Amino acid sequence: ITEKNIYLTGEMVYGENAILYSKYGDITFNCNNLTDFKGIIYAPNGNVYLNGNNVKIEGAIIAKEIYVQSNNFTVTRNNDIAVSLDNIGYTRIDQ
Repeated sequence: ITEKNIYLTGEMVYGENAILYSKYGDITFNCNNLTDFKGIIYAPNGNVYLNGNNVKIEGAIIAKEIYVQSNNFTVTRNNDIAVSLDNIGYTRIDQ
């Protein structure tokens, strides 16, 4: 969890039951391939930017606005992951 922006950049982003939470900022993915991200992307007061050739997300995206630049984009809701939002234990990454 952070109150600022989150940036993920690289060839590939992999997440298994991951939670990205920016309280006030944006969450940005800039990857050539963004595959197998399973989890929650949560930016209630910011935007989510998904940039990559293959964007596949299983879980939930919650944001003011979502922007996608991709040749192949898929979001699949996973109720098990989405329900876990109520039971989040977290570690701050901005301290």
